[in-house]
Formats: sequence, structure tokens, C-alpha cells
Amino acid sequence: MTRQSESVTVKADIEPHENEEDQDDEEEGIDLGFLRQSAVAHHHKEFDPKNPSLFSETYAMSVTAAAIFPFADVRQAARMGKIDAPEAIRLPLRVSTAFEVYSKHREELKKLMKKADTQFLDMLLQQIDNEETFEGLFISNVVKQAVIHYFGDESNKSECVYLLLENPELSRIVLCFRGSITVNDWVKDSKVTVGNIKNPLYMRPGQPLEVGVHLGFREYLYDENRSVSLRLPPVKEKIEAVKKTVRGLPESFSYNLRLNAVAGQNQPSQSVDEDVKRTTSLASVDKGEPKKPEVITTENKEETSTVQSHETENAPSNAKTSRITQILEQVDSLRSKNKDYHIYVTGHSLGGALAMLTALEVAAHFGSPKNPVTFIGIGNPRAATYSFRNVVETLEQDGKLRCLGVHNHLDIVPMVPTSALHVRTKNTFCQVGFQMLLHPEKFEMRYCPQTDNSFLDFKDQAERMTLAIFRPDKIAGRHHYLTYLSYLKTLEVPLSRLYLNDYYSNIVRSNLFPRSEANAFSPPHVATKRHRDSLFGPRSVCLDISHSQQEDDCDDDRKV
Repeated sequence: MTRQSESVTVKADIEPHENEEDQDDEEEGIDLGFLRQSAVAHHHKEFDPKNPSLFSETYAMSVTAAAIFPFADVRQAARMGKIDAPEAIRLPLRVSTAFEVYSKHREELKKLMKKADTQFLDMLLQQIDNEETFEGLFISNVVKQAVIHYFGDESNKSECVYLLLENPELSRIVLCFRGSITVNDWVKDSKVTVGNIKNPLYMRPGQPLEVGVHLGFREYLYDENRSVSLRLPPVKEKIEAVKKTVRGLPESFSYNLRLNAVAGQNQPSQSVDEDVKRTTSLASVDKGEPKKPEVITTENKEETSTVQSHETENAPSNAKTSRITQILEQVDSLRSKNKDYHIYVTGHSLGGALAMLTALEVAAHFGSPKNPVTFIGIGNPRAATYSFRNVVETLEQDGKLRCLGVHNHLDIVPMVPTSALHVRTKNTFCQVGFQMLLHPEKFEMRYCPQTDNSFLDFKDQAERMTLAIFRPDKIAGRHHYLTYLSYLKTLEVPLSRLYLNDYYSNIVRSNLFPRSEANAFSPPHVATKRHRDSLFGPRSVCLDISHSQQEDDCDDDRKV
């Protein structure tokens, strides 16, 4: 791979964004003005799932990363009986069904959910009702066809939350992680030491056996948890039913029944839930085949065994599996039915960090030059070290992985954790792939720096952080997913004319990532001029979308 590092500043022809100092919301401190505005189609273009524009990729993933917050709340309210909506718990779950549940129980849910989350859902419902389009596609059709096949929210206070959906309208499989909500989320965020994970490319010559990542994020994904099959709601219902049945039987019969179950004398059931079969086989990826739930056969019914492992909080060691193993099998199951679909991994904040680590595993297992896995992090912190970054670069060079972090230039979260004491070692925390730094009226595209200039990167982060902490009351608002949606929507016109594949074509071998038709024979830079040394290379490139470049368009690319 050509180790080309550059800073691309894009200054779009748009109306000036509202002064950041004036942005305020009575609850969140966020500008919600764009929520009350109807989207305007600036131009119509046909959506290309093989080479979508930067806007169609970043905005759609930002919407998904935002939607997981209220969707998980809706399911939790239904699970706890606060709303009567059993259809919200059942999987697969159509996204349109989730919206219907919200609309039906809006008043009850508004008391349980955050104001920003309900306003976000109201915005999407308005766009659906207005038959608004998204690069030639009706948003209503995109929502109607989207189906959530897996929703990892059954233990949302102790484990990371994620969803896995397919969207036929966009030809995508999307894996999305939720950001920090619970106390355990914040505990994991605070573990900023380096932990090691197995390098999925360790068999290749020159590849290390392990790479360094954020310890807290590693624990969320790679630590063993209770068997997923024991946490699925249908299995829980079966277990409770068996308990009631056993309690109603004569004591001697119940005692013999438990002895038979422990001794393994019961016959296997042919009616075990298919989801149980699928998820229990997950651990075979790296932990060996787990023991499947035992079944008790009575005179007229078959039920799941109530042996002690089901009644206790921790299952036996041979029934344990990690979150990442579970996710890989679920992605494989969904991918096997939709081989031509493109896999995206995304999330906001903590969700973006978990998505970064997972994208490496997904790309190593399922990525291909004709169908690479795409990671898009929204305001994600630094989740791994340069040893991890080098493995990512190998997969980028193979054409199996594309990475893009979308970061507000005054958002502190993407700049942490930092490693001032290890700025010239591979234990430095860093971002991966391309970074899109969002300003109110422009954005910068950067390819993440290599180890040898990480100290310069640290200086740049320090300068940005100094500007960010000057207004500590704005920290939460600058990081909120609504702020990212607002900035991206403001930049819709220039982002719709640019393509991530075109940027990757500049740093990998020719034709590995096919260029867009508009940039088939030239780089995605319409005009360039040298104006000062960049922190990421000897030159900084200014892109003028309007083809009428002015001298003052290339101001200091870090000027607020």
C-alpha cells in the first residue's frame, strides 16, 4: 500500500450553519432545528449499492447508529410490561413494526425515553409520511423492507447492545452497536489500558500473534458470557414453564425427574427452537461445540431441562461463548442468504469503538475484494493501537475492508484515549482508515497517520482538545448523535458528489476499489493548491466542489 497521508479540506457552497454558540436545547444542549425542517432533495441520482456516495453511506449509518437507542428502549418497555406490544420483542422484527409500536404508544414511551430520542423518531416518521427520497429511493420503502434479525439487548445492563439487520432496498447487511447508556458501559469506557486480542491474520508471514486494543472494549466483545441460548426470551419462557410444571408435580416424581435429567436419561427433543440450535453452535467458532440444552420428556409434553445450570446466573464453562463469536455466526447466517449484500458495521461513540474491533473480525472472515466490509464510526473513541491499525491496513490493501470515522472536529471523544507516554510505540491508541472531520461549513478527509508521525498527530489532537474544552458546557452536545446528523445533512450536496472508493483508489493498488464514473480517470480532487505543510504530509489539498475556487477557500484547515 502506498503510505500516502494527506489532508483534504472541503468547503461546500451551502448556507452558513447556525453559530455554534447559539445552538441550544432545553434538555440536551443540542441544535434540533434540522428536526423541524423538511428535507429538500437537492438533486436526483440513482443509488448504486456497489459504489454509494459518501452521503448515502455516512448519513444512513448515522441514522442507524441513532435508531438503536430508541428501538432498544421500545423493546425494553415491552419486555417489562410498560407497554402492551409483544410484537416488539419477537424476532425477526420489521423496522416498520418498531415504528408502528412507537406511534401507537407514543405518549407512554415519551415518559420513558429521552426527549432527543423521541424527537429523532418523530423526524423519521415525518420523512416517511412526506414520501421523502434518499438518492432516488423513497425513505418509506427503505424502512418497510428493513428487517432486524438479531437484537442483542436481552442483558442490556451487563453486556453491549447490538442489532443485525438486512435492508433489501439498499442491498446491505448492517451490524450496529449502541453507545454508552448503562453504568457498565461507562465502566468499560474507563478501562483505558491496552489489552490483547488474537490477530485474525496471525497465520500470514510477518503478522503478530496478538494485537493491542482498548481493554474495556475487549472485555465487552471477547470475554466469555453465559450461553446466548439461555438468554433468548423464548427459552426463558420455556424454562419458567418447566419450573411451574415441576412445582405442580408430586414431590417424588419431581425428584426422580431431576435425577433423570442430571443422569442424561432423557431423550432429545425434536421441537427445540431453531434459534437455540443456531446460537448454541456459535461457540464452535473458537471455543468448541457447547453442550445443548437438555430436554425433559413427560407423558404429554417436552420441555427444556431445569438443571442447576439453567437456574443459576452462570452456565457451565462448556456453555460459555463470547459476544464476538455469537456475532460472527449471526453475520455468517444472514450473509449466506444474501451473498451479494454489502456488510456495514457501525455505531455511535462506544458503539463505534466496538464496531471498529468487530469490523476487523468480520472483514477477515467474510470480506473480499469484490465485496469489502465497511466500517463507519460516528464519534467513536480510539479503540485500538497501531499494531491493530497495521492489520487493518493489510485488509485495506487486500480490498477486504474500508474504514471511515466521522468525527466532529470539536468533539473530544474521537481524540481519546490518548497515549502521550507512548507516542512513538505501537501501544499508542489511534483511529484507523480515513477520518472525516466535520465543521459547520466544511469537512476534511484525512488518512490516519502512521506510527512514525504519531507525535505530530498528538500535537494536532492537543490543539483541537484545547479548543473543545474551552466550552465544557458544549461537550455533550458536540458529541450527541443529533449533532452529527445535523452536520451531515448540512453537507449533503458535496458529500453526494464524493465516493469513499475514490479515496481508497489513491492509496491502494489500481482497480482494487473501482472509482466512481465521475472520477474514473482522475483523483477526487477538482482543484489543488499548496498552502502550508500538513501534519499528515508535505501538502494539504483543498477541494472546491463548485469548480470556482477562490483564494480564501483554503484557509487554515483547523480554523473554527
